[in-house]
This record gives sequence, C-alpha cells and structure tokens, in this order.
Amino acid sequence: MIIKGTAGSPGVLSDFASVVTNLEDARRQKSGGVIVTDRVGPEWLDVLVRCSAVVTRYGGVASHAATLCRELKRPSVVGIEDAIAGIKAGDLLLVDGDQGTVSIVEQESKKNESR
Repeated sequence: MIIKGTAGSPGVLSDFASVVTNLEDARRQKSGGVIVTDRVGPEWLDVLVRCSAVVTRYGGVASHAATLCRELKRPSVVGIEDAIAGIKAGDLLLVDGDQGTVSIVEQESKKNESR
C-alpha cells in the first residue's frame, strides 16, 4: 500500500512505525523508528533526534515537522490525512521524503500471522 503526502524533508528510509497521539507518548518510545502522528511542534525536538523519520497527518513544506526534519537530516512526509488510520504500530514502512510517499512494506498483523 502506497500513501501519498507532501515531501517534507528529503531522504528514503525503511523502518518500523511508532504511532503516537501526543508528545508524552512519543517521549516514551524507544529510540529509532518512524514517528507517525498528527502534527509536530518545536517541543518535539528531543523526540525527533531519536527517530529515523517522521510522517504526519497535517502540515506542509513549511510545517514544524518538515523544517525540523530537514535540519536534523531525517526524511519526512507530511500532510497524509490518513496517516494515523492507515498505519499501525510495528508496520514496516518505506518513507520516501523525496517523492512524498509512504509505503507499508509489511503490516504488523501479517508478520504475526506468519509466525
């Protein structure tokens, strides 16, 4: 499944999704992974330095998520309206910040079924 958004910060990366609904949840996540959330503000900087990429439901090229990710050299795709609904925690994602796409390479539920 390929989800189209806006290219926020360049780079292509594959990693597991960490779906978070607020900053407190994000701070509890272990390092690494793709942060998937509604929006990101400047107070998220401590989280963003530990993640591998960011996908947000809201925002554009001038959003905090896009700007901070460009500064930190993290790929980001912003403005994906169904980011939270379509991506589940643990899904393996391919984030393409150059093209503004997020591909669900493998769903967490399918990984559990094959075990």
